[in-house]
Amino acid sequence: MMLRELHSPDELRESMAFAAEVYRDIPAWVPPDEHQLVAQVSGQAFGRAHARIQTFRIEDHGRILATATGVVDDLFNTHWRDAVGHVLFFEALPGHEAASRALLDATCDWLKRQGCTAARVGFLYGWQLPLTIDAYDEVPTAFHSINPPYYHRYIKDAGFATECGAVEYMIDFTPELAARYEQMVASSVSRGVVMRPWRLSEPKADAELFSRIYNATFSAHWGAPPFTVEDCEDLIAELGPVTQRTSPPSRKHPARRPGRCSPCRTSTRCSIASGTAARRVPRRLRRRSTPSITAC
Repeated sequence: MMLRELHSPDELRESMAFAAEVYRDIPAWVPPDEHQLVAQVSGQAFGRAHARIQTFRIEDHGRILATATGVVDDLFNTHWRDAVGHVLFFEALPGHEAASRALLDATCDWLKRQGCTAARVGFLYGWQLPLTIDAYDEVPTAFHSINPPYYHRYIKDAGFATECGAVEYMIDFTPELAARYEQMVASSVSRGVVMRPWRLSEPKADAELFSRIYNATFSAHWGAPPFTVEDCEDLIAELGPVTQRTSPPSRKHPARRPGRCSPCRTSTRCSIASGTAARRVPRRLRRRSTPSITAC
């Protein structure tokens, strides 16, 4: 096996496309926007002004076995007065435990060299939302990522401990519920509130307003980084192609339109080294993970 640090656009494109091999037998997987993903891990998209980024992969005779990207968001750490690095976009083939462990160790070692004292896997707003630990066959919502069941074992075996869990509840969006929301909107509008969609074709127009509202709302929300105006410009610009590819909800079948609520309960942080729970080992990064459970 050979560990490689990736730098060229071709190498990054090849590694981001590797996910298609991992998920080829998982119908619930929705392919990401590969162009946007490569731009992000290349430092040319969201978070580029305040993030240090390095992608790794493990190969065996030219075949990719696992990939991951290390990210240090300096704005995040300044806000939370922390020194945490993030392991994102981890993907690995089944039956390659040693390769996955070597990859995660190498990514954590890179984070440590960047000054981090802890690593969090699979969760950073604007980059990646939590991994799944249940309902693996369900199409993911906007609040979590799909992944194979064996990722749970790979990540735990690499020394990560669950730090926080999110539970999603799905309900039928019935005509009665729609009517209640319409009443709420009408009441707000009558008091002078203006409701309108984002101007996706003009991201700069709403970026400053969204940055101010988001940062005020989520300043104390667990795991949420602050967004700069530039971040919000990138975010709004990225949403444009998504909304163009997505059909609006049909009014012909209102009872089948889903509504979602995603409460999050924070657990106590714990420090661990590989195989030693609730114990801090200075020479090793503390490793954290944030799984998501979907309940229907």
